[in-house]
Amino acid sequence: MNRIAAWAHLLFSAPKTVWFNLRYLGWSAVWRLPVVVSYRVVLKKMGGRVRVEGAWQCAMIRIGFGDVAVFDRRRSQTVWHNLGLVVFRGRAILNHGSRISVEANGVLTLGDGFHINAETTLICRKEITFGRDCLLSWHVLVMDSDLHRIVDPQGTTINPDAAITVGDHVWIGCRALIVKGSRIGSHCVVAAQSVVSGTFDAGHCLLAGVPARVVKEEIDWLRERDRCRQ
Repeated sequence: MNRIAAWAHLLFSAPKTVWFNLRYLGWSAVWRLPVVVSYRVVLKKMGGRVRVEGAWQCAMIRIGFGDVAVFDRRRSQTVWHNLGLVVFRGRAILNHGSRISVEANGVLTLGDGFHINAETTLICRKEITFGRDCLLSWHVLVMDSDLHRIVDPQGTTINPDAAITVGDHVWIGCRALIVKGSRIGSHCVVAAQSVVSGTFDAGHCLLAGVPARVVKEEIDWLRERDRCRQ
C-alpha cells in the first residue's frame, strides 16, 4: 500500500475509529486515539468493555489493517463481537480478517506486542490470556469452549468451558487449533496444523502433531525483522 492509499484508508476509517474509542474508552481517548479501526471492520457487537493498560499512544492498537500477500485484504473483513471484557496490555495488531468473539462472561487478555497476522479467530466464553510478544499466523482458531453442551443422563454438563493461557513470545503456526483448557509456556512454537489440547508449561519447546506433543526442546524463535538484524 503506497503512502497516499494508506492516508486515504485512515481517513475513511476515522468515523469507526472515533466511535470505537468513544464507546469503550471515553472522551479522553477521542483526542489520543489509542485504537484505530479500519472502515472495513464489521463492528457486530459493541457491548461489553475494553481496557487499555499502560500509557496511551496514538494508534498503539490497530484493528483490521495490514496487508498479507496471500490474502485479498479488500475482501478479508475483520469482525468484532464483544459482550465481555477485552484487555489490551499494550500494543496490539489485529490484522485484516481476524475475528474476535467475547461472550458476556468472557475475559480476553492480549499482552503487549500481540499480533494476529490475518484470518485468525479467537472465541472466548470464559478466559483466554496471551502474554507479551505473541504472534498468531493465519487461519488459527483459539476457543475456550465447545460452544454446545454435552450432558450425562442426569442433564449435567460434562464439557464445561476451560481457560486458555499462552505465555510470552509464543508463535502459533498457520491452521493450528488451540482448544479449551490448554496451557502453552513462554518461548514456544506451535507447528502448523497442530491441535493443542493439553498443558505444556515448560518453555522453549516446539509443539507439533494431532494432538500436539513436544518434539524438540531448548528452542526459541525470531521474527523476520530480528533475524535480519543479526
